Order: sequence, then C-alpha cells, then structure tokens
Amino acid sequence: MSRPRYPVTAIFDGEANCPHDEHFIHDWFFGCVPADFAERTGKSKTYVQTRVEGDRFPHGYRYLWNGGCDAHESTGAVG
Repeated sequence: MSRPRYPVTAIFDGEANCPHDEHFIHDWFFGCVPADFAERTGKSKTYVQTRVEGDRFPHGYRYLWNGGCDAHESTGAVG
C-alpha cells in the first residue's frame, strides 16, 4: 500500500476540529468542511468553494474551500 502524497486526517467517529482553521470541522464523511456546512445542499453561508483545474486531481478538477485544510494545502505549508 502506498503512502499518501499529503497529510491525511481520518476521523471515523463523528467530528473533530480542524487543526488549521477554527471555523472548520473534520466530518467523517465530507472531510474538512465549514462548521455551518449544510449536508443537504453542500454549501456554507460563510465560505465558498472554487473549481481548481489540475492534473493531480482524478477528474482534472476539484472544488476547494477558501479556508480549512484546502486553504492550508494551497499555501504550500506542510504539516
């Protein structure tokens, strides 16, 4: 089994606070999402997602939040 290329936080029991942004949580199913994330609509009242193109994504693109782990990863910070 290969190692992931970036740090992964796996939460299997409920939710946990995001270590990079106090307004985000790590949900066991949706990953790192804003605290006011609506599961039914997939949206947040305070944060937005932006479509980012790239070869490293399985479908050629991915939607990234403007906060939480997505913002931390896009700055190039490690850990």
